[in-house]
Amino acid sequence: MPESTALPSAAGVRDEELLARAQAGEHDAVGVLFDRYACLVFGIGFRILRDHGEAEDLVQDVFLRLIEKEFAQRAAVLRSPTAPSAPLLGPAPALLVPEGPRGATL
Repeated sequence: MPESTALPSAAGVRDEELLARAQAGEHDAVGVLFDRYACLVFGIGFRILRDHGEAEDLVQDVFLRLIEKEFAQRAAVLRSPTAPSAPLLGPAPALLVPEGPRGATL
């Protein structure tokens, strides 16, 4: 069983460290950042958008992008030609691109 990387007391952990941990794949760090900043992002979004649902969507988009950035960075490491799994993962990104109508190009 992998060792737990949970953040038992995140009160003293700086945002920079949480971002680094999030980028290293620690989902607990993303959760702490969400807890710290979701209300702030919502408040700013609501003042600009003047729509509760749109502001909620904004919060989700902001944190989803954080997670996607983390995933993209990890995927880049895995796609490295020097990675042991490179021969297996080489075609994987192409498989993730949705196909459009026949004959269409992206």
